[in-house]
Amino acid sequence: MSKWYSNNLCNECPYCKSESIESQENDFDGSVMNCYMYCVDCEEQWEDCYEITSRFDKEGNQIQSFETWCNKEKK
Repeated sequence: MSKWYSNNLCNECPYCKSESIESQENDFDGSVMNCYMYCVDCEEQWEDCYEITSRFDKEGNQIQSFETWCNKEKK
């Protein structure tokens, strides 16, 4: 497990734990999406980073997988 792993919920501020958060902007780069976040209560800002790991068809069968930061570390 990564040393950066956190038990924080993605729907709360990592600083004050408030659920009053907003996404200010989303940026896509290949299989990575960065969301620039803002907390209404404590006014802190941070960036959430998401990676697409796989694509599935409507029946749930994997049709494509991507090399990601996490699975690249295991090789």
